[in-house]
Amino acid sequence: MTSKRMRGLAVVALCIGSLAVTSCGKEREYAVPRDLCGVKVSPELVEPFLPAGDSVSQNDGLDPPEVAGIWCAVSVDGREELKVTGDWVLKSNLDTRISGISHPSRIRGGKYVVGKRGATTALPCRNPKARIDVPAREGEKQHTVPADTYVIEVRSYHEPEGVEESKKAMARFIVAFTESLKKAQPCS
Repeated sequence: MTSKRMRGLAVVALCIGSLAVTSCGKEREYAVPRDLCGVKVSPELVEPFLPAGDSVSQNDGLDPPEVAGIWCAVSVDGREELKVTGDWVLKSNLDTRISGISHPSRIRGGKYVVGKRGATTALPCRNPKARIDVPAREGEKQHTVPADTYVIEVRSYHEPEGVEESKKAMARFIVAFTESLKKAQPCS
């Protein structure tokens, strides 16, 4: 076999091996979003979770976020790649929400749980506009109380580069996103 043919076979093998990450030789032909769910975020923090492709779109669910929370999904070429949600809850009913996070680690004193494709955090934030149903005890009427905690969850369907690099990218993203989101929360 000639060296020219060997080089050609090596290029084909390299392209086939990289198909799981991107289309062979394909680049990102779209601008990475500068905000998610109405929250400003650096494109460099979002970039690791979006593969190469031609177009990007974002679906936002913004039913007043101060009451209903947030959700948004970012898709590349019609395929959902990144999802962010925020929900108002009661601390006493706080679900740690780590069951769907593979390879979980706690960072920043346990405030954040990050994995290779997901992360979550809970912010103490009393919000009188977000009301939570409280089950009635015997002899009492069911009533609502103000939410006192805001839970943020991030899910990625695109893994940047192995478990450790993905976890580092997810940690950088959720910390920065949370800090930016905190500024807009109606906490009392």
